[in-house]
Amino acid sequence: MYIREAALVNDFIACLPRSPFAKNGLWGISTEFNYNRGRTDIILMTLNNEIIAFEAKLEKWREALHQAYRNSCFAHYSYIVVPETVAEKAIQYEIEFAQRSVGVCYLSNGKIVIARHADRSTPLQDWLLKRAQNTLMGGGIYEQVF
Repeated sequence: MYIREAALVNDFIACLPRSPFAKNGLWGISTEFNYNRGRTDIILMTLNNEIIAFEAKLEKWREALHQAYRNSCFAHYSYIVVPETVAEKAIQYEIEFAQRSVGVCYLSNGKIVIARHADRSTPLQDWLLKRAQNTLMGGGIYEQVF
């Protein structure tokens, strides 16, 4: 079990290049994407310019769900990232995730497991989508290009 959310985020990022999210290639990853409604823990962009957002929490999966849903204003896919035991509890409320098109991920044995795939959304705020893409294309402080 994780003691700090930052450790969960760091381990998750380390697994992204070998994850299902990288199957079509990744352009980049950034942490702490800040926008008017909040700060997203992790964003990544695929080679086809789609944004995937991740909200990490150690226990409060409902809070992560609400934050992940807000991220759909700029992201094509949105997920929560929680420890496995929390994911097992959260997925019992699959209808809440389905209503918001949000997915659920956790780490197991050094790999990302997708307990529920997010549904693709069309971002409602094109200007914010472009800002996220620009962050990943050229210059977030924490950016990593693969």
